[in-house]
Amino acid sequence: MLDRPLLRLRHSLAARITALVVMVLLVTGASSFTILRQVRALQASFDLLTVVYVEFNARRTAAHIQAARIYARVELNRARRGEPQLMTPSEEATFAEALAVRTRLVQNARAVVDDALANPQRLGGDERLAQVRALHDAISRLEAAVATDEDRSPSDVLLDIRAQNEQNRLFLALDEQVARAIRELSDQVRQAERKTERLTLVLTGIASLLALAAAVGVIWTLRPLRRLTASVRRLGRGEWDQRLELGRAGQPGDEVSQLAHEFNLMAAALQERETRLIRGERLAAIGRLAAQVTHEIRNPLSSVALNVELLEDELDGATP
Repeated sequence: MLDRPLLRLRHSLAARITALVVMVLLVTGASSFTILRQVRALQASFDLLTVVYVEFNARRTAAHIQAARIYARVELNRARRGEPQLMTPSEEATFAEALAVRTRLVQNARAVVDDALANPQRLGGDERLAQVRALHDAISRLEAAVATDEDRSPSDVLLDIRAQNEQNRLFLALDEQVARAIRELSDQVRQAERKTERLTLVLTGIASLLALAAAVGVIWTLRPLRRLTASVRRLGRGEWDQRLELGRAGQPGDEVSQLAHEFNLMAAALQERETRLIRGERLAAIGRLAAQVTHEIRNPLSSVALNVELLEDELDGATP
């Protein structure tokens, strides 16, 4: 019992047009979702580059500049090895402040990495933060190295050229690591941008072709309506033998096929009615002709009958 309504729905003209529209909408929606996903990935890479790496590099550069000043002071003191190594209290205070500033700058740089690792979802997920975790390890080692100088007197720090060389090595290694990460991420951003452009063009082309195919399908589906319209015009001109066969025999058709079937019934009924009208007009014409012939024959016969009666009256008194 359910197969017949489902079969009728499958052959429905509205169902076919709706299916084409739904198909176009689904493909367009899938294309939009794919493009949006790609754009979000591109935005996450761009945010990772600008919000994390660029900001981290700026703060690391400031810390490295401060470390270079301290290293220059240590190198200057080492060059004066033959002279007294004593520092005045003001010089110690200035040098201690320089060490504290360097530590704060390194901590500020680490804060950028900590914030990125604390909020991975806005940067594309944990899988995209492998290099950020490597930077976190490197900046943590550097922070531990520069923090040890604050626990010592400025004079001891000034004389410990080996520790300053190690810190300088850590800064240089971090510089190279950041530069490499920025280059790699910049390449990834450019590649993702080109991929997004190509994907947008391809999906737009597919959606356009599908929309064109759907439009052709709708035109092809509604094509029988033009045949039906032409047949109605010819029927209106009196061509009563017009018939349409738009569906397969024994199979349920769509609304146009059903309309064509009703048109055929109407055309047959009109043809039969026209035949009856023509037959009736012919019989009426024959009746009028018979009446006229009867009238034309009856008038002379009436004159003949009257003359015969008069002749009979005259002959009544005559002898044989």
